[in-house]
Amino acid sequence: MKNLSFGLLQCRNPGDSMLEHEVACFQEALEIARSQILPLNIVDAQPHTGLLDEVDVILVGGAGDYSVLDRSEFLPPFFQLFIEICERGIPTFASCFGFQAMCLALGGEIIKDLENTEVGTFQLCLTESGIGDDIFGILPETFCAQLGHKDRAAVLPADAINLATSDRSPFQAFKIENKPIYATQFHPELTMAQ
Repeated sequence: MKNLSFGLLQCRNPGDSMLEHEVACFQEALEIARSQILPLNIVDAQPHTGLLDEVDVILVGGAGDYSVLDRSEFLPPFFQLFIEICERGIPTFASCFGFQAMCLALGGEIIKDLENTEVGTFQLCLTESGIGDDIFGILPETFCAQLGHKDRAAVLPADAINLATSDRSPFQAFKIENKPIYATQFHPELTMAQ
């Protein structure tokens, strides 16, 4: 991965200390140099399809103060970018807010579900598809993950394959069929210390 470049799409208020913290978390998890990550905060600047030609892999992180259910003006172009990513089959990993944005942009449904909020460490279970997946299949069938969300997927996009579930949410991870595109509701980029 030393030669790959990563575009990190973030959705955070300007000046939020989590902007750089999130970059550091992805950098550490991927074991890459900081210079390999090109962050773009969609609250400040609209992502554009040219970005997709500038990097090898797209990462999408959390959101802090925002929800994909908001009517923020920066969200429609962001959702459109996911459609372009999927059409082009660009390697992508999206966590938390990114999971929800990808799901919604590609035709799934996201709902606010305060009764099933997950904040903290939760046990997840792989689906049969998750067990057989090249990436998720290396995990134990049940594992703990860090979560922080009030919204959740109620319906996945038509070409999404469900990879993991929890007691509170039937969809914790998915991939797009026949494409190198993955999304998790949880945060695999976080360690317990972070």
